Amino acid sequence: MNITKLTVDSAFEILKEMVTNDGLRKHCLAVARVMEAVAKANNEDESKFFIAGILHDSDWELWPEKHPQVIVDKLNNLGENEIAYAISSHGTEFNVEQKSLMDRSLIAADEITGLIMAVSKLRPDGLSSLTTSSVIKKFRDTKFAAGVSRNEINMAMKILGVKLEPWIQFIIDSLKPFSEELGLPKVETNLNNAVFPEMIKAVSNESGDSKTIKKRLSDEQIIRIQKRENLNNLGIDPYPGSTYPVDTYSVDVLASHKSIGEDVCMAGRLMSIRNQGKVCFAELQDSKGKLQLYFSKDILEDDYKIFKTLIDRGDFIGVVGKIFLTKTNELTIEVKKFTCITKALRPLPSVKSAKNNLGENEIFDSFSDPELRFRQRYVDLIINPHVREIFIKRTRIVDIIRTLWNSKGWYEAQTPILQAIYGGASARPFITHHNALDMPMYLRIANELYLKRLLVGGFEGVYEFSVDFRNEGMDKTHNPEFQQVELYVSYKDYNWMMDLVEETIEKVCMEINCTTEIEIWGNQVSFKKPWRRVSIRDLIFEKNEIDIYQHNEQSLREEIIKKGVPIEGIQGIIGKGKLIDELFSETVEKFLIQPTFVTDYPVELSPLAKRNPHDYSLTHRFEAYCVGKEFANAFSELNDPIDQRERFEEQLRLATRGDKEAMNEMDEDFLRALEYGMPSAAGLGLGIDRLTMLMTNQSSIQEVILFPMMRPEN
Repeated sequence: MNITKLTVDSAFEILKEMVTNDGLRKHCLAVARVMEAVAKANNEDESKFFIAGILHDSDWELWPEKHPQVIVDKLNNLGENEIAYAISSHGTEFNVEQKSLMDRSLIAADEITGLIMAVSKLRPDGLSSLTTSSVIKKFRDTKFAAGVSRNEINMAMKILGVKLEPWIQFIIDSLKPFSEELGLPKVETNLNNAVFPEMIKAVSNESGDSKTIKKRLSDEQIIRIQKRENLNNLGIDPYPGSTYPVDTYSVDVLASHKSIGEDVCMAGRLMSIRNQGKVCFAELQDSKGKLQLYFSKDILEDDYKIFKTLIDRGDFIGVVGKIFLTKTNELTIEVKKFTCITKALRPLPSVKSAKNNLGENEIFDSFSDPELRFRQRYVDLIINPHVREIFIKRTRIVDIIRTLWNSKGWYEAQTPILQAIYGGASARPFITHHNALDMPMYLRIANELYLKRLLVGGFEGVYEFSVDFRNEGMDKTHNPEFQQVELYVSYKDYNWMMDLVEETIEKVCMEINCTTEIEIWGNQVSFKKPWRRVSIRDLIFEKNEIDIYQHNEQSLREEIIKKGVPIEGIQGIIGKGKLIDELFSETVEKFLIQPTFVTDYPVELSPLAKRNPHDYSLTHRFEAYCVGKEFANAFSELNDPIDQRERFEEQLRLATRGDKEAMNEMDEDFLRALEYGMPSAAGLGLGIDRLTMLMTNQSSIQEVILFPMMRPEN
């Protein structure tokens, strides 16, 4: 469909073209009617709000893994950036901040509207007599609403600034006039009967709930600041700088490495305080775990009043006391003396739990919103101890690889992050400027070309754990700043490197998980060697019956279109290599569940790999895949300077055709190094972020990066 200007009518046509499922169509239409009502009450552009609703899930049926990026790209190409942004932010898992009324309304309307539609279909009169209480009842029925994310809805309510009940009523009233077009019994009503003003008041300004929340938080901070001053007035430094003589950690006590009655000195953060009059129980969290503390007025005397009145949950304290067992047999420290180490001025999120009707422990107010967790990782680490374990494992993964490779006699190098010419991969770089030299510089996209220079210089095996930067999009497996380790070993080839990758990853998995068979994203995966080895040609032919070696760029494009393979923007893809890459990504990757080496890539995709001596159109290259994601890339390295120059020249030609990921300048110094002679070698790039995702069963790269890239809060 050739659309140059987006209207309500053309939006309907896009929906019809992309969505065949009647239920999904009606859901999109229902959300659109709610968005239209919000816009009308706020004097906003009703057409834009309607279009955001009608298209928000339009790419879900055909491209669920890329949702919502396909429709977002389409809207951006039409110049509808405001609508595109709203759709890109309509789920908290997308990690895009909701800024405008359109953004906030769309995320709040999406799941609640779906729930209301589902409930109304159970009633003979549809929406006619549907009440807020009946929707809430179904909302609490986890069997009926199994697909509804409670956390998502609660977060959406906070983002929009309204309570759940009035928002449900608003949606019901907004949908009633359109019952028939939504496939429900007709309701005699008027759109103007919807109660807009009260709901919109909460949405459109900072009165109501959002202001109350801010005021409450501000009051708590004011109280804590006053407590800080009171401590100072008593001559107690709330932020002392001297060393505190810690000699015991919580794990030492809990593991019975310390005896009952033994005196200990500990420090950590107070996670809870339970006041019982003349005594208090508290929970201390240190870097190893948690332990109960016991404070008594009889023991602490005047200091007990200081603890009760000036120390809060979240403060860091040091304690000296003896170990004892409570009446409930809980190991506890009887505090003889405490020291304020840090006064916290912000209260920690208060996570609560209670037994539900089934007797299960249900968590409330958990610090679980992904965007908030990634922005405030420091709070995430405090509240969610399991998160710290992920990053401890990440460090161990690096240590295991380093120890193994050092044992083989290889040298760990350090190469430049700022580079005058970027290379070693196909990616868009970040550009900066060197003031003293008055020249542009690039943050490295890879460290390959510098490590190969070290092979020329005589090192037999070199590797580097590097942070690299690629100016590309962000999703669940990509972050613009990422860590990988690159390794180059002389006199080896890519078959030898496959053996090494098997050995390395099997060892990592065994030491991290105590087994080589683990669950990853719902799949049972075995890293025990040997792994499957299969060519990219065979894999593509298995799924598409297209022999990529029998085509040039144009005929391959025509064959892909003829076969009906859904590749977005296929006419704009430049080069045969990129076509093969897209074909493989769209049709093969997701089926590679067990660890698999995909081998023998075409030369167009591998400008730095040695050619196959039996077929010069192929290279000695492999990529390692697991659960549909690539996590390692390796070559028999190209060391022919003439061949290398020709491939660099082809990269420059692709750059002139508009390929923004191709290299844009010849690296003459690297070619000069090759002319001095580089031994045959095998090279590897292994993604530490993705490997950590696999080893810790995390589906998002943000979960394994301490401080992932985020949009600015403001």
